[in-house]
Amino acid sequence: MAMPIFKSFWSTVQIWRPSAWRQEYKIITDNNTGAPIGLLSMNANGPDGIWAPVPLSASQIASPAATILADLNATYQLNVAPYTRYYSDGDSLVPFDPSGEIVIPAGVNEVWFSPLIVTEGHSVTVEGGLRLIE
Repeated sequence: MAMPIFKSFWSTVQIWRPSAWRQEYKIITDNNTGAPIGLLSMNANGPDGIWAPVPLSASQIASPAATILADLNATYQLNVAPYTRYYSDGDSLVPFDPSGEIVIPAGVNEVWFSPLIVTEGHSVTVEGGLRLIE
């Protein structure tokens, strides 16, 4: 699939600054665009920092490996249309609800910034933890 090249939008409400690169990390890049999609930790003391959805085949979604189920931080995505997204609850892959419901699964702790506004017809279900910061 050919991806169009575009410039990323940088926040105008929170300042981001480029910083010097640390030797103990490597950048993970997308094979099609060359865009950075994560950080590879070379010291094996924790998970890599991957911020893009991880593509999976339909067979991987139907029968996920134990390593897929163990990663409670990842967002997985079907690699063909309709590109359905999933998360692991530790036992199975659960599709994100397209209706607008947000679920924080058990074992996951999130930090959100106030104000928290849930519009009519949408919901937030917290099975894990949620910390709201003013």
